[in-house]
Amino acid sequence: EAVGELANVFGGRVYDTVIPRTIKFADSTLAGEPITAYAPNSEAAKLYHQLAEEVKNGG
Repeated sequence: EAVGELANVFGGRVYDTVIPRTIKFADSTLAGEPITAYAPNSEAAKLYHQLAEEVKNGG
């Protein structure tokens, strides 16, 4: 629902990958590391890699 609204506001220029909130982000911030280093096998890290690929490939 929110993604659809964002697509309307930004003219469809919204990526498919959605990264949900997780406590691991706060933990990685406290550790002073990006999520991809702090918890490389976490769903959040995998989704950040997926988003990077999506951006790299032009969406």
